[in-house]
Amino acid sequence: MSIANPETKSIHALLSENKALFHIPAYQREYSWQNIQLEDLWDDLEEVLSDDSEEHFFGQIVTNTSENGYEVIDGQQRLITSTLLLAAIRDVAKKFTSDQKFSSQLSEDERYSARRKVDDIQENYLLASNLKTPILTLPDENDVASFFTDLLIKGQIVESDNQTEKNLRNAYLFLKKHVSQYIAKKESENLGVPQQLKRLENLIQVFTKRFKVILINTASTKDGFVIFETLNARGKSLEEADLLKNLLLGFLSDDEESANSKWERIFTTLNRDSNETSRYIRAYWAFNVGLVNKDKLFRAMRKSNQLQNSSDAQKVLEELAKYVGIYYGLLKGLKSRFKDQELADLVDTASVLVKTFHPVVLAMYDRSFKESDVRKVLKKILSVYAVNIFILGEVANDLEKDLVKVSRGIKTGIIANVEEINKKLDEIEKKEQAILTLPVWNRDKWTQNQSRNTNQGHVFLLAELLAAQPDETISSYELFKGNGNPKYRLIRLANLDQLASDAAYINKFWNYTLLEKKINWNEEWSLEEKADHLMRSKIINNRLMAPKFSQWNADIINNRTKQFVGNMRAIW
Repeated sequence: MSIANPETKSIHALLSENKALFHIPAYQREYSWQNIQLEDLWDDLEEVLSDDSEEHFFGQIVTNTSENGYEVIDGQQRLITSTLLLAAIRDVAKKFTSDQKFSSQLSEDERYSARRKVDDIQENYLLASNLKTPILTLPDENDVASFFTDLLIKGQIVESDNQTEKNLRNAYLFLKKHVSQYIAKKESENLGVPQQLKRLENLIQVFTKRFKVILINTASTKDGFVIFETLNARGKSLEEADLLKNLLLGFLSDDEESANSKWERIFTTLNRDSNETSRYIRAYWAFNVGLVNKDKLFRAMRKSNQLQNSSDAQKVLEELAKYVGIYYGLLKGLKSRFKDQELADLVDTASVLVKTFHPVVLAMYDRSFKESDVRKVLKKILSVYAVNIFILGEVANDLEKDLVKVSRGIKTGIIANVEEINKKLDEIEKKEQAILTLPVWNRDKWTQNQSRNTNQGHVFLLAELLAAQPDETISSYELFKGNGNPKYRLIRLANLDQLASDAAYINKFWNYTLLEKKINWNEEWSLEEKADHLMRSKIINNRLMAPKFSQWNADIINNRTKQFVGNMRAIW
């Protein structure tokens, strides 16, 4: 491995010496700094500003020599932020010459000094020696590159829906605001314009001369990848997806363009969301190899005997690109991605309720199961969730382990057809235990546990049970409506005063129903008023309850419970 000796450089030396051009390659992660990282930077800067003797270590920059300068392998976030800070300082400095309110309060020498500061920042830190090319460029593969260049060189701010562009814009505006506030006041004292200019000059001097980085330059991309992993694999500064991307593309340096294209397809499909990309790769790895904690996925893949060479990496990347559209459709409940209408409805429902079913469905697509088979299995998974999670209140992590075992059986061919898959799911489902639990079940048992998506889970339970009632014409999907525009909501029927001596039944699940959102409901209404509003519902069970509502008590609730338990045996 050919690596130059690490050098300690100031921001000034890094950007101005030899006028080296830096380029962020396509395999690097998007710019992602948020206010929390920007605030840390600004706090560090203010600390150095307050101590004349202090310097600040700003981290490492890893590069490799390329034909047109240097490719940045690590440290791109701080390098981009450094140039945005300098652009923000430049644009604040412009007001001392372009804004009459400020320039009129300066001497000719001071105005000249302000003009020189604007030009010095632009020429020494933001432009190459030809004074046309930006000193730092982003990948040309997407529109972010031109957005960044316009922001960096022209201070041009435009609205954008692209998350990376939003992050760049936010960083620039955050830093510009803090620069303006810093020079305007010293402690609680408002400063005059000449004092503000001096304060700005000091800010430039401190950041460019006393913020230091360690520059490590390598002769090849491969050597840079080795250093990148060594510096970051044990740290928390990178998203797992960034390490995974580096791992896969590190094997494919001979076919870099094609590999980058596949990664870009994956990342773009998932809205350039690093966290979601990590979750997708974890789901893929789960059905192919086994379940791994998200924060340990990189290490597991790096050590795996299924990812040892370029052929392995190519296969993983191709399959990730192949199934990412299916995963995104499952994740977001995109009904248009599925031809089978009932499957589309189930996907819509599952996307709201279930977070751990993706490996099973992805494994089925990998083994070329038909959509009608996927529909049967997804329906069963929702049943397992209803019983094990929403009724029995078990931990979703335990269910995830069981589902991954099923997905591995599908992938390896041990579980060969839909009947065998559902038989395995039957073994996981604890229906008999749930049937014993349901009659004495209180809804408030799980209301404090937000991880179970409690309210949506209870709406789903009632939707399934009400739809199974005799003569009911509304489907469970219409009652629940998933990611669409839900028309029904969960309501409690009788209040404490109305239950009187049966007050213990106030939170029994069968003292609840679903009701159209357009129909008003107030728990404090009289039983007669409530009965009147239940009669307006299209749900048959609500209209059947209404005549009995004036005598609503524990016996009626218990009878309703028995009816629903019978439905549960039929549908699950």
